[in-house]
Formats: sequence, structure tokens, C-alpha cells
Amino acid sequence: NEGKIVGISDLRDESDRDGVRVVIELKRDANRSKILAQIYKQTQLQQNFGAIFLALVDRQPVELSLRAILQHFLDFRTETLTRQYRHELDRVESRLHLLDGLQRMLARLDEAIAILRNAPDGGTAKQRFYAEFDFSEAQANAVLAMPMRRLTGLEQQNLRDEIADLTQERDRLHLLLNSESEFKKALKKELRSLKKQFGDSRRTRIITVDGEVATDNRPAPTKGSTKAATPEPAMPLELEIQAEDAAIEATYRGYVRRLTPKTASVSKMRIFPTYSTAAMICRSPGLRHALIGNSFRFAVTARSTPLRSVIYP
Repeated sequence: NEGKIVGISDLRDESDRDGVRVVIELKRDANRSKILAQIYKQTQLQQNFGAIFLALVDRQPVELSLRAILQHFLDFRTETLTRQYRHELDRVESRLHLLDGLQRMLARLDEAIAILRNAPDGGTAKQRFYAEFDFSEAQANAVLAMPMRRLTGLEQQNLRDEIADLTQERDRLHLLLNSESEFKKALKKELRSLKKQFGDSRRTRIITVDGEVATDNRPAPTKGSTKAATPEPAMPLELEIQAEDAAIEATYRGYVRRLTPKTASVSKMRIFPTYSTAAMICRSPGLRHALIGNSFRFAVTARSTPLRSVIYP
């Protein structure tokens, strides 16, 4: 590792046909979390990159945020689904219109047969259907094209069942187009179907950070998995700073700051008299905590912290 990462005793490449495997052995006193964070920071195991989301919006190039891109996609899917539902509604209503003509003809079957028997040609029969049954041109053409088998009892029952199903579908489409809440439910279902059809496995993982160690709530990839390695966050500040004796100075103006041994003597604790706020320099044996007087123990997380916010939280 060219000496950039301290604490590694051995490095082996155990990759095979089942996948990539790199083994890093640490020294006995090495800090695992610190070394892992340094590996992610100083190697290509984790890479950060920027992206410019430039897109055409209304034929104009616009630089969009991620939220704006998602919103434009939702608007596009909303428009697409609206057109789809309207097309389906037109198709259903057109089919119901034809079935309504057939049903009315079957209800007056003897009159329809008489018109067909006495008409010299198809055009004359169509005109008589217009006059006697108040058919539209599409309904009259459907009646003239209907085969004789549609006159059986079974076919008539199938006709009634189809009308019932299409009526229910028409009501559903009307509800989707007229109710915003129902439309959003359908949009969510549509997005889930797109995710199931086109969604690839994540190449990254979303993780949470608990103290100094990053924890992952997702299960680890199985052996032989082709998923990429999990990137973790950059090394915490505490792991970059070498733990050493330091001085914690509380000023008369009410601020606390940490001084390194190079800038302050930490061999003794010095307490300065003050009127309202304690002003002192005390010894801190570690990185995170310091002792003021005999009563308080606290963590300093900023370079300069108001003392009152520490002593009186």
C-alpha cells in the first residue's frame, strides 16, 4: 500500500471465477474502522463523481435538479396514462354502442328478420333499420354483418355478459379520469410495474452512520453475486485526527476550543478567576472528552463552541 495506510500486515488477491475477493490482514493493534475508511478514501474502491442534468424542456435546454427530473417524469407519465385511459374509454364506449344495437335488434328479432327478408339489397335494409330501430350507421353495419349463430340463446347470453363487463370497465375508466386520488393510485401501480419490468439491481447501497462505524441494514451479497461493492461514507473526522493530549481552553467570552500540545502546555490544569463564566485551560487525555473542575464532563465537536451550550444544555 506504499505506506499510505498504517496498520496493514498483508494483502492478498483471492479472486476466482466466483467473483472478486481481496483479503486485507491487519496488525494486532490496528483500528479496523479507521483503516476501512482510509481504504475507501485513498483507493478506487469508492469513487465520487458529479453529474450535470441537462435536458430539453419544451424544446429548451434546461439544467435540472434530481427532484425536477423526477417531477418531469411524473408529469410525462401522468399525461401518458391520461391519453391511455381516454383511448381505452373511447374503445369501450364504441364497443358498447355496437352491442346496444345488437341487443335492441335481438329484442325485436321478428321485425329485423322481416326487414332483411323484404329488402331488395343491403342499402335498402340499412335505411329501414335507420328508420325502424333508430340505428346509427355503425350499428346498422354491425347488424347486417352479424352471423346467424349469434341468434342462438348461448350467444345472446354471451352478449349480455360482455355488455355487463364493458359497462363496469367504462365506470372504472370514468372514475380514473375524474378522481385525482384514484388516478394517483393507478399511477403508483404503473410505476411499480415499470420498476418490476425494467428495474435493475442497485449498484450501490444506502447506509446509515452510527457513531464512528458505518452500518448497513441490507443483507450482504451472496457468494458469486455480480453486484458492485458497497461504497461507504468518507472517513469520519475523529478517525483522521490522531488521539493525543490536548488543552481545552474556556475563554472569558464564553467559548471553548481545543489546543494542541504545540500551542499550549497541557502538563497542568490552570483555573482562572472570573465573574460570570468559567475561564480555564485543562488537560484532555483523549480526543473527545475533557474535564472542567470536578463536576463536568463533555464532548467538544466544533472548533469553537459556546461554553454555556456545553455546561447548560
